[in-house]
Amino acid sequence: GRFLQWLYRRTPVKTFELKGKWLDIGSKETLREADEIFRKIAR
Repeated sequence: GRFLQWLYRRTPVKTFELKGKWLDIGSKETLREADEIFRKIAR
């Protein structure tokens, strides 16, 4: 979305870079997908 564009105009925002794989879990659907990935890894 545009949350960061909205937020940085109102308050200081700090960022940092993540290296490697990351998963967006901002919706129930993507959370389920991440859960499936981690369940496979945990086997």
